[in-house]
Formats: sequence, C-alpha cells, structure tokens
Amino acid sequence: MGTCSEYIKNVFPSIDDDLKQYVEGVLENGAEDFEDSEEVYEAVGEVLQEISSDKTEEDIRNICNELLNMLKPSKKKENNGPMKVLNAPIHLGSMVDNLESNIGDIKSIWVMQRDDSLKVDAKKLEKAQAKLQEKQDKRTKDVKTVAPPKLQTATASQVTSKKESKLESKGNNRTQDIRIENFDVAYGDRVLLQGADLTLAFGRRYGLVGRNGLGKSTLLRMISGGQLRIPSHISILHVEQEVTGDDTLALNSVLECDTVRQG
Repeated sequence: MGTCSEYIKNVFPSIDDDLKQYVEGVLENGAEDFEDSEEVYEAVGEVLQEISSDKTEEDIRNICNELLNMLKPSKKKENNGPMKVLNAPIHLGSMVDNLESNIGDIKSIWVMQRDDSLKVDAKKLEKAQAKLQEKQDKRTKDVKTVAPPKLQTATASQVTSKKESKLESKGNNRTQDIRIENFDVAYGDRVLLQGADLTLAFGRRYGLVGRNGLGKSTLLRMISGGQLRIPSHISILHVEQEVTGDDTLALNSVLECDTVRQG
C-alpha cells in the first residue's frame, strides 16, 4: 500500500491529507475485490477528478489502472483473464452497514473540501480587490493635480508721521486733506510706486492719467481698502466703471467728468 500512497502523492501533489487517507482506505479495503480498473475508477475516480481539475477523465482512468496494477501486480499479466473465485462469501448486507457508517465521514470530507474551496475563492477575491485598489491608488498618484494659479495681490507700505499718529490715537485729527508720504506700492514682484508722496486737498477734484499698468487703479484700491492709511474720519468709496474705447484722449475723458466745466 505504501507504493500506492507515494504514487497518489506524486500524481496529486496538492491532495489534502484527509482525502488522501480516504482514497488509500478505499483502495486498501477493496484491494481483494477489484477485478479491473473500471471498478477502481468507480470507487475513487470521481474523488480524484475533483482533486485535480486539469486532468481529463482518460487521465484519471489511466491512473486508476496504475493503482490496480500496484494493488494486484498479477492483474497486469492476467489482464482480463478468468474470474477469481472468492475465498469467502461476501455479505452485501454487512457491506451496506459499513457503507452507511462511513457516509458521515465521507460527507464531512466533502464539506471540508467545499469549505476550503470557498476559502480559496475568498482569498483570491480579496487579493484581486487589493490589486485593483493598488492600481487605483497608483493611478491617483500619477495624475498630477493642477494647482490653481496663484493670484498676485498688490502690497503697500508707508511711513507715518508721529504727530498724526498721536492725533489719531487721541481722536483730535480733524484735517480735511489726505496726505500720504513716502509710500511704496508693488504688484507681485513689480514695484509700481516707490518713495512716493500724495496730497489730496479738500474741495479739489483730481484725476490720474497714464498708460495701463502704471498702478493708477491699484493706488486707488490701496487707499479705499485701507492698505494706505488716511485719517480715520475720512471714508473713501472706490467705484470702477468701464468706458467704451474710442479716439477720445485719456486727458479729455478725465476732463469730461467735470460736469461743471462741461456745462
């Protein structure tokens, strides 16, 4: 029987120990009764087929034939010779009783094999999901997120008078003029105004004239937004208005805003 055990292990390397013991037990118990390889196939063929799905029915039949030759070497020579006379009568009733007593063990073996196969499927599914998740994570890392462009903002700095600061702190600053001295205005890395002075006298109208990009609107935003300090009791409202482009000179556009002069 040792030869059969080694042969089964070599042919089915992945066979479970319990199934291997079951097949060996069937072969050992029926060794004297097997007349040909067909009977061996009927006894253990289906079990062996389930163990190795890559083998065909013909392969399993050949394996059963080899098992029969190991169990009964004389059968290899006799081939299909005369039938052997049994040494003792066979009681079918007792065989049925023995078979029923072993049904529970056989079922438990198949249930275990089914559970094992389910576990293997679950592991494969888990492994496939992990690999899919890894691919998705890698794809997410490979996609470079486009950062929104940094919007450059204007900055301003100025030198304030100590006298005006004291008046502001005491609440005694009643000046009606706006005076901003020694101030700088920059937009990003570009310096628009540096060391500039600005004086706006009460009751006068002023206009800023110059080509685009010199910092006219930026200066007005700095004043109205509080980046450039002015007396706290003076409020400034900054209103932007687009003018339809034509041949009118910039100076004339500013002068046209003076309704009194135009009237």
